[in-house]
Amino acid sequence: MKYSVLQSLLVGGIALAATSASAVDIYSNDFSGASPLAGWDISQPTGSSAGISNSEGNPLPSLDVSDTSTSAFAEADYMVSGISAASSSGDTLRTSFDWNINSFACSLSNTAANPRVVLRNGDSDFVTLGFGRRGGYPQGVALFFYVTESAGTVIPTSSDTTAAAIGYNGSSWDAGASFGQYDGTTPGNNNTDGWIHFELNYTSGDDTIYGTMVRNDNTISFSWSVTSTTLESMDELEFRVMSGSASEAEFGIDNIGISVIPEPSQSALGLVGGLVVLLCLGRRVRR
Repeated sequence: MKYSVLQSLLVGGIALAATSASAVDIYSNDFSGASPLAGWDISQPTGSSAGISNSEGNPLPSLDVSDTSTSAFAEADYMVSGISAASSSGDTLRTSFDWNINSFACSLSNTAANPRVVLRNGDSDFVTLGFGRRGGYPQGVALFFYVTESAGTVIPTSSDTTAAAIGYNGSSWDAGASFGQYDGTTPGNNNTDGWIHFELNYTSGDDTIYGTMVRNDNTISFSWSVTSTTLESMDELEFRVMSGSASEAEFGIDNIGISVIPEPSQSALGLVGGLVVLLCLGRRVRR
């Protein structure tokens, strides 16, 4: 196919705009390689552990957290630097990871008793994703992921405003959002039946974080209010993985990715818009 000069300029302009909005990778880890936990701070009290698993992953290996203690919890932290240096006004911070719950047992609904992934800005929790159980949902005591800001917030009821069950619309579950009814006798029955992919997007200076949870062919969107901050002032972002202090659980984390997506250049977008107009005018003249 041959392109006119205007068409060639249009294609080039679109490419320029796409380039201007390409992501800047800050940190990624699929837990392979010689030192997959380099830089991680691992806490493993008696009865808990956190380390590399060569028997599960998406694909193998992964970070595995196991906790059979009901009085302490395992924790794995990584401090991600370089965000402020790579950011400017209007940019978006994107965090993604895969999560697989293999077993879970807890008699409490308190968030501190549940497996959690927490993003922290300095000494403050920025957003928390957790997996747990709570009664009052359509099938009784339900198993689900939830989103909130503080890692210590109580797991949400069906009408809560301090946290939200991901994929619950007030009367029923979106496809793929519910993980069945909690089994109080067999922890292995309380699982996600495979890997769940999460993506969180936060635009600098906003007061809302937007996310997606992908389970098989189902994509569930969610959002939550957070403390507004600018990426330009975010010196470090802590990626924290925690088990529960009053529960038994075993789960895996894999394919962590943290990047900054620049705001599309206004000049590039203007160029593309102008070229589209010129292309349309050119077609009109030829007719």
